[in-house]
Amino acid sequence: MTWGPPEITTHIDVPEGISVEVIDKTKLRVRGPLGELERDFSKMDVILWLENEGRRIMIGVPSTRRKYRARLNAVRTHIRNMFTGVTKGFTYHLKVYYKHFPIKVEVEGNKLLIKNFLGEKAPRVVEIPEGVTVEVREDDVIIRGLDIEKVGMLWGRIRLVQKIRDKDPRKFMDGLYLWRKL
Repeated sequence: MTWGPPEITTHIDVPEGISVEVIDKTKLRVRGPLGELERDFSKMDVILWLENEGRRIMIGVPSTRRKYRARLNAVRTHIRNMFTGVTKGFTYHLKVYYKHFPIKVEVEGNKLLIKNFLGEKAPRVVEIPEGVTVEVREDDVIIRGLDIEKVGMLWGRIRLVQKIRDKDPRKFMDGLYLWRKL
């Protein structure tokens, strides 16, 4: 779509303690007390600019069509998640549950190993994305990170790798379960 002046605009006020930088009208860099996040919104077909001495982010889309209004709201949500990430961070608490074989979870480098899952000899391996930390305390696994997408992606990979096939899921409920998000 060709860009003229944006037809719909909205804004997000930047909270105190956070600095924001717009790069090339499509990338946003957010710095806060916990760290820095950068995101490229070029595929969303929106433009970004700063107003009010960097305390307000303006977001514009080229049309009033429904898909562009939806993109506008999606970008606002992504930016709010970036603000939360650099101020509080995101934490997922997992609980290791087993009934048949004792599961052991370990972290080796950038890999999470789930050992003795359903009595298997080979461990199930999940790669930990950059910027995410995993802490194991007995039967608790804590995933922390600034980017909600990376933390959620790691949890999704854990769910995929521990999928049980060829067994009754009502009996074999062993695995890691999410019990709290912060």
